[in-house]
Amino acid sequence: MATDAPDGICAAVTFHLLNAWIFDLDIFPWLAIAATTLFLSPSWPRRILRLHLPAVERNEPVSQRKQTLVLSLAAIYVAFQILVPLRNFIHRGGIEWSCMEHRFSWQMMLHRHTITTYLYVTDPNIGQDVQMEPEMCLSRKQISRMGWRPDMVRQFAHYLAQRLPQYGSQPLQVEVRMSVSINGRKPALIFDPNVNLAAEPRTLKPPRWLREIHDPLPPPGQDYSGEPYAHGSESEP
Repeated sequence: MATDAPDGICAAVTFHLLNAWIFDLDIFPWLAIAATTLFLSPSWPRRILRLHLPAVERNEPVSQRKQTLVLSLAAIYVAFQILVPLRNFIHRGGIEWSCMEHRFSWQMMLHRHTITTYLYVTDPNIGQDVQMEPEMCLSRKQISRMGWRPDMVRQFAHYLAQRLPQYGSQPLQVEVRMSVSINGRKPALIFDPNVNLAAEPRTLKPPRWLREIHDPLPPPGQDYSGEPYAHGSESEP
């Protein structure tokens, strides 16, 4: 039932704004605020924008062709909303490891990552290797997000290969050593350390350079994620 009760709307908006301020919930509070408008009367946009649209009388019935088109589009939309979040069951490795299917899914705050990252940039023209620290180019928040989004690591590798100077015609090569501990497991390499990520294209399928996880969860009371190692960051997607 639509309502225009200002007290309830203000309370809901205040609640979501506090969530956005206190917690790192990305776009969720803003989507919730936008969804709150569903409880308003259907005429609220016209009242706010002061629109006075003339009433349209429809005497002719809607054709069967238009009804079929609208129902088909609605069915496609509903199927998209149901099937896309379930795509993680198609790919091997688990969503908590690859995180390639974390976007547009029904999972939130289900796993904890402890991450260590080393990037090595090689100039094949002179055979020189340089170790790059993510802190030199990214903020702590960006590093934390990049750790559980492998496609962002590939994007960052492309960025380094394009922005760093090179001494010849051959492009720079970027290799990544990223150890990830998920939900207390032993740290393990998530990427193939011998793959030049700067030469890898964007793909909708699980990339060949992404390794699979095989270690089970540790026994109760034992957690390997607390082992010290450099350039670590923690994230809870």
